[in-house]
Formats: sequence, C-alpha cells, structure tokens
Amino acid sequence: MVTKSGQDTLESLKSILSDIDHVSQFSENVVSKTILLNIMSTMSDRAATQQKFNNLLEEYRKIMIMENLGEAWFEMTEDEQMSISKLNNFFCGLHALVHMAEAANSCIKVVEEASFESVPIFDPGFKVPNESGTTRLLRTCSKAFSMGGDEKSGVYG
Repeated sequence: MVTKSGQDTLESLKSILSDIDHVSQFSENVVSKTILLNIMSTMSDRAATQQKFNNLLEEYRKIMIMENLGEAWFEMTEDEQMSISKLNNFFCGLHALVHMAEAANSCIKVVEEASFESVPIFDPGFKVPNESGTTRLLRTCSKAFSMGGDEKSGVYG
C-alpha cells in the first residue's frame, strides 16, 4: 500500500477483490461481490485510519448492496436499509492492555529499586532485563498453574 490511510486500505481491498474476479472469470457469478456482501463485521485497532477505512468500506458495501438489490432497495424503509448495510465494527483492546501492563511494570520496577538495595531474587538466572519482580512472579505463576499461561511451553509438569 502507498500509505496506511483509510482510502488506500480500501483501494487495496478493491484490488484484491478485482484479482479474485479475474481468477474466477470463468464462473457465472462475481465472486468478489459475493465476498463483499457477506462481510458483516470488521475487527481492527482504534487507529483513526482504521476507523476511516471502516466507514469507507461500509459506504462502498452499501453501494454494492444497492446495485445487487436494484429496485427492491428503494422499496425498503430506512431502518431496513440501515439494518442490511450497517457493518459491525469491533475494536481490539489488546494494545491498550499491553501499554497498561508495560507502564505498570515500569512503575513497579522503580518502586522495587527504591525499596531494596539489591533486588531479592533466589536465582539471578530468572531475572529478565527491565522486568519487575512482581511481573516475574505473575509470569512464573501463570506458567506454573494456568493451562495456556505460557504460549511457548504450556504448563509445567
């Protein structure tokens, strides 16, 4: 993509859909339109460009729905039109949680360094740079007692 703008993202999606049509040109239906009309929801972060893309996609999809339905579109009430053309946009909160965890870890690390002359740790091999003891304890407990608590090695025996 040229940029991460909402318009460029929409143009990239249109290009992908066009490629799908090109590949499926020997069938009787337009595959890209079928795909587009079946998109009911999006999942993205809260970036302004992503929100702009969601709005542009909804407008573009509405045009495709209008073309697909023809006169039937104009026979519907505004509420009916909105209910079939509205996209559900879900926003991931993971970035916010990760940033909060990083900020909390940094603050706890400062408090620990101010509270102890040397950080009390039984085995320095467990020490991770820039990780507070509290975070290390939570990570270790998650690995030890939680199914899937450690995405790399699962639960300890």
